[in-house]
Amino acid sequence: MVEPVFDAKLGVWRCPLCGWTAMSKKVVEAHIKRSHPEAFQNGQKVIEEPNLNEQKTHKNEKAKSNKEKGENGKRGKERGGKWQSFRISGTKIKILKRPEVEVRDQLGWRFFLTANYVAALHKQRARVKLITGEEFEGILKARDPYFVALIMEGGERIYINKAHIVWIRPMRGDEE
Repeated sequence: MVEPVFDAKLGVWRCPLCGWTAMSKKVVEAHIKRSHPEAFQNGQKVIEEPNLNEQKTHKNEKAKSNKEKGENGKRGKERGGKWQSFRISGTKIKILKRPEVEVRDQLGWRFFLTANYVAALHKQRARVKLITGEEFEGILKARDPYFVALIMEGGERIYINKAHIVWIRPMRGDEE
């Protein structure tokens, strides 16, 4: 029997005959039995697995046809988005720019993993209100995706989990 191959880099099982992938080994085994019946005769392997050069040629042809259709061909990159970096007063900020996410997309949860919405407020004076009702004011450090740091007047530093923040109000010089 032709055995599925585990791709540790992507964390998926792959059909060695055509390159079809799935998260479950049993699903790939069912695919092999259904889609490649010529590969078996009484449970024995009949055809040889294609060599790597043929697989690369097949992938190149598939990529060319996708480009002709206007598709990217790189599914992970297409869903993951692109990193954009910019500088705010000497600090380099990296933000993941993502394409529009459908609700039924199983990878939609990734949208919230690294999105740093307050990165533009890094090293600016701000007032923060917590879910407990407390308000703090200071210079906001917002490079971390899960926490913000507030440097208070006396140099005291407070670390706040973003999940506990109700709102953040940027302060201007005239609002004291």
